[in-house]
Amino acid sequence: MEKEATSQPQLSYPRAISRSGSTPSAIDISRDIAGIAKEVHFASRSLPDITNEKLPTFDNMWLHSMSIVRADIILHCTGYKYHLPFLEINGIVTMDDNRVGPLYKHIFPPSLAPTLSFVGLPWKMMEDVKAFYSSLEASGTPKHYTHDISPYKFEYEDWLAAQCGCPVFEEWRKQMFVAAIQNLIKRQETYRNEWDDHHLVLQAHEDFRKYTLKGIGVMDKRYRMLS
Repeated sequence: MEKEATSQPQLSYPRAISRSGSTPSAIDISRDIAGIAKEVHFASRSLPDITNEKLPTFDNMWLHSMSIVRADIILHCTGYKYHLPFLEINGIVTMDDNRVGPLYKHIFPPSLAPTLSFVGLPWKMMEDVKAFYSSLEASGTPKHYTHDISPYKFEYEDWLAAQCGCPVFEEWRKQMFVAAIQNLIKRQETYRNEWDDHHLVLQAHEDFRKYTLKGIGVMDKRYRMLS
């Protein structure tokens, strides 16, 4: 069963449910159905130091690793499939094991330029795509992880900003993102209400204060000119 099915009010939950996946939506679903299911078990490959243990704040929810669990329903919260039936691209852009390509920097199909926005020359773009695919194959990365930019998220976003002539994200914003992910792993049940990034919040306030003071200075200058 896919996770979308849990939104059906008429769904009658059986005794035990096993959930696969550890995204925020998967965690929320587990918490919601724990109130009506007898047992909720879930497994994840991305959480560190997993042990077979009952989770805090619940009497009927367990985290499992390398064990066998009897379940009436297996709930898959493992992502989605790309489906673009509204695009008439005549095979120029294809989808293979959830890889949409060829796309330069995950954005531009080289052979469709200049109909679509593009960066660089088409043949150089295509060489970049081929080199990227080769690096994924060399590292053993499955095709369906082609568009997972998490290992180089900030580098990729900085590149996009540079191409558009925009400033890059401040360092405190990047650190706050990393802290939020770590907090999600550490506190799956309370990560929205508890966090350890107060020092980054102070940096953000100080940054916002600079913009506020700058804005006040501009308004004061305009007022004097009008006077």
